[in-house]
Amino acid sequence: MPEDSCKVHLDDGRTVDICTTRGADTYLQSYQSIEFKLFSKNMRDAKKIREKGRRKGRLSAAVKSRLTLLYFMVDSIAQYSSLEIFTSIVPKLEIEEWIEHVIVELKEKSGDKKWAQTGTLEQHDTFLLNPCVSMFRHAIPTQLAFEKGFFKVLSEFVEARKAPLLPCADIADTITLLVGNAITSTLRVFDPIWNAEKTFKKLESCGMLAQFIRCSTVPQQHDAFSVLRAFHELLQCPVLIKKIFKKGEPCSDVV
Repeated sequence: MPEDSCKVHLDDGRTVDICTTRGADTYLQSYQSIEFKLFSKNMRDAKKIREKGRRKGRLSAAVKSRLTLLYFMVDSIAQYSSLEIFTSIVPKLEIEEWIEHVIVELKEKSGDKKWAQTGTLEQHDTFLLNPCVSMFRHAIPTQLAFEKGFFKVLSEFVEARKAPLLPCADIADTITLLVGNAITSTLRVFDPIWNAEKTFKKLESCGMLAQFIRCSTVPQQHDAFSVLRAFHELLQCPVLIKKIFKKGEPCSDVV
């Protein structure tokens, strides 16, 4: 399992730890004169690994560790880099390739009998979801998530557990955090900034608002600011609440 440290060697001979803000920013800034392609390279490698695994019907332990590392590097860059440097260095196309990969794999997991029965994921699949928490701190990944239907796919992934069953605590926590971060980003860094009602309407229309609320009921050891902020903003939309939570509406029925 990756620790919270990931040393990367730069072309100029320096070594940086991308699990620190200084290291992640320095790593990204090393791409000021050349195109940043880490995300697309890692996702293409991950795609090849998973396609080969599906043909064989299994993945070896070494290959699973490789997948975990590929996702962990994306997570580290998104988590530790400053918002301004991430936005200025990482091309939109790189983020698109990342989110498209996540969507494809979530669709695969939604049809997995083990997921439906247990609500658990193996470590390499958990690390598929983890970068979403960090990515949705940033405006462009969040915007692309809405544009590409990510939240509908995520809603169907949770729904595959068949209510009243829910994901295990770790996965439920990841889902509430990533949705909470996405909501916070739409209110903080979108241009133009969305209002809360627009965000919640989009999440409700694809089924994700209900699944977000359901996942938030799984006990966790800590409260996340973005999740608390999301519920605070929802409570500021009384007209919307009355509409989507009245009897017979999908959101009300699921919750």
